[in-house]
Amino acid sequence: MSVDHDQDSGTNEDVIRRMLAAGDKGDWSVVERIWSPDIVVHFGATDLARPEALALLRSAYAAFPDMRHDVHDLIAIDDRVVLRGKITATHRGEFQGIPATGKEVTIGQIVIFRVADGRIVEYWEQADFLGLMQQLGAVPGGDGSA
Repeated sequence: MSVDHDQDSGTNEDVIRRMLAAGDKGDWSVVERIWSPDIVVHFGATDLARPEALALLRSAYAAFPDMRHDVHDLIAIDDRVVLRGKITATHRGEFQGIPATGKEVTIGQIVIFRVADGRIVEYWEQADFLGLMQQLGAVPGGDGSA
C-alpha cells in the first residue's frame, strides 16, 4: 500500500509547512492535494472558493516566481494553525496591472488556517498589500517613486 506523504499523519503544523514549501517550489499538485476540495479562503474582505483561490495564488506566483515564505511563528491549537511570517519575492511579471519592475519586495503576513484530516479546509489571510504596492511604486510611500 502506498502512503500519500502530502497527507500523512503529521501534525497540523506539518501540513502548513508542506503546503508553503510546495508553493514556493511551484509544486501545485501538492498544494492541490493539501487543500480540501471545499476550502474557503478569506483573503482580506473577500471569500474565495477553491478555483478562484488557486487562480489567485498561481497568478501571484507568476508575477513573483521566486516567492518564498519565512515563518517566524507557527502556533497550533486544536484544528487551527496561526502563521506569522514574511514573504520575499522579485516582481518579474504583471501584478494587478503593474508591469514587472524587477524589484525585490518583502511583506508581512498573518494567516489562520483550519485543518481537518490532514487538509486545509479554511484560512484567513491578512498581508501588507499596501506595503507591497508602495514597494512596487504603485502608490506613494515605500520607495518614494510614485
